[in-house]
Amino acid sequence: MGHTYGLPTIKALFAQAVHCAYPDCVEPLVFEDTSRGIRSIAVQIAHIRSEKPSGPRYEPNYQRELLNTEENLLLLCGKHHTPVDQNESVFRTEELLVWKAAQVAQVGGTVVSDADLANLVRTLESTLSALYDALRVAVTIDAVGGRIAGESILVMPLEGLTQTTVPDEADPTLLLGVKVVNKGSTGIDVTSAGIQIDVGHADGILSTWSFDGRWCRHSFPYRLEGRSTEHWYVDAATITATLALLAKKARRTPLRFRPFADLGDDTREEGEWRSAVHLPIWKEGMTEDRLQAMSPDAGQN
Repeated sequence: MGHTYGLPTIKALFAQAVHCAYPDCVEPLVFEDTSRGIRSIAVQIAHIRSEKPSGPRYEPNYQRELLNTEENLLLLCGKHHTPVDQNESVFRTEELLVWKAAQVAQVGGTVVSDADLANLVRTLESTLSALYDALRVAVTIDAVGGRIAGESILVMPLEGLTQTTVPDEADPTLLLGVKVVNKGSTGIDVTSAGIQIDVGHADGILSTWSFDGRWCRHSFPYRLEGRSTEHWYVDAATITATLALLAKKARRTPLRFRPFADLGDDTREEGEWRSAVHLPIWKEGMTEDRLQAMSPDAGQN
């Protein structure tokens, strides 16, 4: 889940340093109050080169087996670690290597006990666990209905969409939408969104339809920031025409569908399957039995 540092590596880092590696910072590696019997490690282990492509100062050609070794690590106090990693364009690898050399040259080193190291490992694990939870991609996908309301789209449940009463002068267009919710705190790239359609093939082949066009406010890829929501829509007339072509080709009527979104890390998030009865294209009174009966070879399934 997080970084893994061997105890020999951690001991080597402390044995060659006295204070924080940031220039002119003399924050000691260990905080000690002998009168109170308090002793704790007061610095953090920082990477010169990140182990992840999205991290600061990532170098794809750097040997992965060296990423968590002493030569790629230095010790920074809490005050300096975060700004150094958040401003990689300012704090480049070349400069941090100079800091590393200067830290190694610090005279005396710091002796740390096994108890000190055990506390440090617990702190690292707790911090990394919290960081992992904060950065973890948490996306939910749902199919929703939509009605035109002036310059905006009114989001509503698919169930009962066709029975919704609107003023005579309102736009009668019915929309099917894919709702993408980013529950995490970090942004994600949405590279496509749409629906998968199941026509009941025994081999499980699905048709994938990515939405685009006038009812999609944003083109792909789209950056969906943390704790935010976006929708992509298609209108009922387009759904009808597209499914008619699919039914003709597959010789079956679509039976169910589910929304999906493709993300920039080459993963796909999918919502729950919905019966095709809920698509906003049928006349009033469509049922599951009638939908099944519309397939030319329904009796062979």
